[in-house]
Amino acid sequence: MWAAARLVVTQVWPLLALAAVAVLASAVVTVTTGAIATAQAAWWLVRVAVLGLVGSFALHETMHLVLLRRVETVRTVVVARDRWRVSITPVGTMTPRQVATTALAGPGSCVLLGLVLLPVDALVAAIYLAHVLQLLPVFGDGRALVHAALSRGLVDDDGAPVSPSPSPPGGPGR
Repeated sequence: MWAAARLVVTQVWPLLALAAVAVLASAVVTVTTGAIATAQAAWWLVRVAVLGLVGSFALHETMHLVLLRRVETVRTVVVARDRWRVSITPVGTMTPRQVATTALAGPGSCVLLGLVLLPVDALVAAIYLAHVLQLLPVFGDGRALVHAALSRGLVDDDGAPVSPSPSPPGGPGR
């Protein structure tokens, strides 16, 4: 279950190293000079980098894996990563509903946690809430939703909405 979180941490280790160096440096400055501004700046970096960015993507990818493990027809999961992204791809078959649910799980969990965090820390909450953008068709989760909708006949090949009526494609149900 923690594989996705480890994957995200491995992907962004330079950011985490920078945050650790900033915390250590700010501790030295604070102890030697008594100035608290450096510690506040380091805490801001930790909040944004570790709690916000790393935490939200670890949750996002973990929720995809949690749901994929429940799909009996998914034989394995292929994990790919490059400089800018981590990709989790199931190998096997999934129903359109399973595809849609899995695609929604990552961004949905982040949005829900972001709403909970909003009164506590608006900056970190905003990072979690921004995961809703992953549902746009230019991102993997959004493409998965479009694929699931196409499989169910809810949009045509051009992405135009189609009524779920029993009319044939292009017929009066449009």
